[in-house]
Amino acid sequence: MNFGSGENKAADIDLSKIKRGPLVAALIIGAFVAILNETLLNIAFPDLMKEFLILRYNGWQQHTCLS
Repeated sequence: MNFGSGENKAADIDLSKIKRGPLVAALIIGAFVAILNETLLNIAFPDLMKEFLILRYNGWQQHTCLS
């Protein structure tokens, strides 16, 4: 590698040939799965708290420990 030449290899990449459809589809699916995950965990928390014998509920601890 020639670090002193000042050449920027990133500028040589042709971005017009990148297919945007699969990229957008992956982002939309990822967002849907993230929202679904949050919803399912929110519904499952009471049962998980009973299972692990957690008697006191502190929202900040739940958010900090599970993030």
